[in-house]
Amino acid sequence: VIRALEIALLSGKKFSEQRKVGEPLYNVLEIGLNPPLEILKEKVTKRIALMIKTGLINEVKRLVKKYGYKQRAFDAIDYREIIDYLRKNISLKESIMQMNTNTIRYAKRQMTWFKKYNSSAHWLKNPASLKLRRASKNEACLRRQAFGLVKKFLD
Repeated sequence: VIRALEIALLSGKKFSEQRKVGEPLYNVLEIGLNPPLEILKEKVTKRIALMIKTGLINEVKRLVKKYGYKQRAFDAIDYREIIDYLRKNISLKESIMQMNTNTIRYAKRQMTWFKKYNSSAHWLKNPASLKLRRASKNEACLRRQAFGLVKKFLD
């Protein structure tokens, strides 16, 4: 941070604007995954259920006891919904539903950002859209696509 401030003060430009001049230092292959919404929702739901099962509520209780409710970190997805539950503003079921909704919204915003600002990325065709429901077939299909891109990039 100190170095970034020094550069900004000396150049009169933001630190983030410094590297925009000239050619990139490296030739980079960017590969992206974009699952269909139904698959994303399924994965988010399973992940949140696992987080609840493995102690998210107790973790939040301990953190709130140690630091209080007003920490900025508690504005993060999952924490704020569990805190609403702990404060008895909503039920656990409502909390989990909100966690799912907010996580999916966040993932959609991330995808929008990646597609807008990362036009050089190669987006793999998701095998789930090809009706390959078994995970091993999905992974094999994605792996073939990725290896093909890497081979072409390195040749």
